[in-house]
Amino acid sequence: MSTPDRFGGGLPLYLDSAPHRSFAMFHGASGDRGGGVILLPPFGWDEVCSYRSRRAWALWLAAAGYPSLRLDLPSAGDSEGTPDAAGRLANWTDAVGCGAERLRGPGGCGWITAIGVGLGGLVGLNAMAMGAEIDDLVLWATPSRGRTLVREMRAFAGLEASRFGISEPTPLPTGWLEVAGFVLSEQTLDALSALEVASMAPERRSGRRALLLERDGLPVDPGLAAWLRGEGFDVTEGPGDGYGAMMAEPAEARPPEDVFAQVGDWLARHEDPRPHRASTDERPAAMHPVGGPAPQLVDPDGAFGEQPGWLELADGGRLFAVSCAPVASGSGELTLVLLNAGAVRRTGPNRMWVEVARRWAARGVNSVRLDVEGIGDADGDGTAYADVGEFYVPHLVGQVRQALDALAGDRAHSRFVLIGLCSGAYWAFHGALEDSRVVAAVMLNPRVLYWDSGLEARRAAREVGGSLARGSSWRRVLEGRVSPARMLGMAIVLIRRIVRAGIESPARLRDARRRRRAGGDEVELALDRLRDSDKRLLLAFSGSEPLRDELERDGHLSQLARWPNLELADLPGSVHTLRPLNAQRAAHDLIDRVVEAELESSPTT
Repeated sequence: MSTPDRFGGGLPLYLDSAPHRSFAMFHGASGDRGGGVILLPPFGWDEVCSYRSRRAWALWLAAAGYPSLRLDLPSAGDSEGTPDAAGRLANWTDAVGCGAERLRGPGGCGWITAIGVGLGGLVGLNAMAMGAEIDDLVLWATPSRGRTLVREMRAFAGLEASRFGISEPTPLPTGWLEVAGFVLSEQTLDALSALEVASMAPERRSGRRALLLERDGLPVDPGLAAWLRGEGFDVTEGPGDGYGAMMAEPAEARPPEDVFAQVGDWLARHEDPRPHRASTDERPAAMHPVGGPAPQLVDPDGAFGEQPGWLELADGGRLFAVSCAPVASGSGELTLVLLNAGAVRRTGPNRMWVEVARRWAARGVNSVRLDVEGIGDADGDGTAYADVGEFYVPHLVGQVRQALDALAGDRAHSRFVLIGLCSGAYWAFHGALEDSRVVAAVMLNPRVLYWDSGLEARRAAREVGGSLARGSSWRRVLEGRVSPARMLGMAIVLIRRIVRAGIESPARLRDARRRRRAGGDEVELALDRLRDSDKRLLLAFSGSEPLRDELERDGHLSQLARWPNLELADLPGSVHTLRPLNAQRAAHDLIDRVVEAELESSPTT
């Protein structure tokens, strides 16, 4: 893997925050406006959904002349730490201070603005009050009290449980909270609840400013605005349209470009007493040098090390990856490759891929967490994935194979286990089909094994038919529990989904059936090939997964004895992205089982 030759894609580095180091991406500016920006993320699922938008924001700021640092808070993203870590809030606060110090370092930025979203804004305020090198603030959806944030998290956790029918949540230690698959300990919740701006005492400096953004029309916290004014800040309040779009599902999320421009105008009004320096590509001296040795994170226990970097593609594009390797000698040539779950970055669903990678590196097995085109920190247009079919184009499987080429060349590892959820499971399936170096594929909740343009329309049509045919639906109407208007509205919504997906003509459907009869069933033929090449396969499904129903309806699941290399497993619950903790734990167990079996059957080296 390589470091970038320019700052356009960002420069990965690690901050020495205590007790757990923090991963960050630095974006150098082609010009110099005198100031730098540190971007502080929200928590949990919001952090996942907004990742690509925050990357776009950092790129926008760098192009406007402001060097920018994007931070993964400790115990999140690619940073060190786990949810049960003691002093998590203090570690978050220290990480913000370390990031600001890096930007301010020798030859660096003269003034620092922290842009904080949700939890990130509150942590940024706390860091500033604790002496972090932060001058100005941009706060979006940030409350004045931590207990407000905790209350919102509890409400969201309840909505998630209701939405997904989770009647018996996974048992947690007393006082802990699960929020959309992400966990907060009792100690962290207590520390957050006790945090409020009224008890903070930041250093008073003349000329300090704050921009407070609404949340799609919801007003800013009046207590926050009043406190900042009382502390001598020049406070501006502005619209924050685009917050909801930024927090949509990762494939649907859109960068809030109007807010980018609004914040850019506000930044440009900063009165910097220093003369502006000449336009330069130079970075702050404290930053890791381009072309130098790649930054590395070493486990405090000395069990493994991680190294981020880019994989060059034949067409000139770049994928982003984080390799995780044992410090001591490993278990041979086997490498786990963890693929994007839909448009979720390399950390995986609910940060599961980070946990898998570090657990197995500590046991002596190498792994790589990969971002393919347009996802995470890879080059490309992430907005393309609003069309679900773009996940299932052949060139993405080709990118996975090119990544294997690069990894094999770097480390002489020639045997790979591909692990993926959703579209990542599809890439794992086809990677195993097309590449002899893939010895096993773990496929969690794949939506398809073979894509065609009418698939979503057919599924939506079946959903409409099933909903309208179910007697229980009409019984609720007759009993007055559901109004006829609502039932009609539900049917209209489903029909619109069919129209959006595109309806295939009967002639095209007949042609497709004829092609399948003439060439044999493509799924069966593929599974035969994988059996004959002795590749280990695991297919695991949560409840209500459409592909499982289709495999059963088409008779594939009744033929499992035909493919002894294929294991079919059930995952608890019915949440596609494995948010419930019991589903995550079951998935971890299945992955471990496949890796252990592959190690047992591997040639010794």
